[in-house]
Amino acid sequence: KEKDSKRVNKKENRREKLSLEAIKLATHRIRECEKQIIELKAHC
Repeated sequence: KEKDSKRVNKKENRREKLSLEAIKLATHRIRECEKQIIELKAHC
């Protein structure tokens, strides 16, 4: 039974890491978009 719970924990940890990576990518993309918007406003 302990082995099964460890296996489940590994899957959950992997899921958490993936979601953290996704959040990092999303925030990075949002920042890039914000920079582009600021640059566009400056050009107008």
